[in-house]
Amino acid sequence: MLLPAFHGRGYATEAARSVRQLVPGRVVSLIRTENAASQNVARKLGMRHERDIAFAGFATGVWVGGEPG
Repeated sequence: MLLPAFHGRGYATEAARSVRQLVPGRVVSLIRTENAASQNVARKLGMRHERDIAFAGFATGVWVGGEPG
């Protein structure tokens, strides 16, 4: 999560891309369905929406990327 003052500056994409380079294999992200900005970050990283679940009482998308390790 980023404070609103830091939204839209590419920090989330840059951080996620760096983590992705360090983690071999499959990566899973849980993103609330109303969080379009985080979904866009996932798309930029080549992730795809796999399914929706309820997580901690919220509608949540399961986004996956990479190959199973």
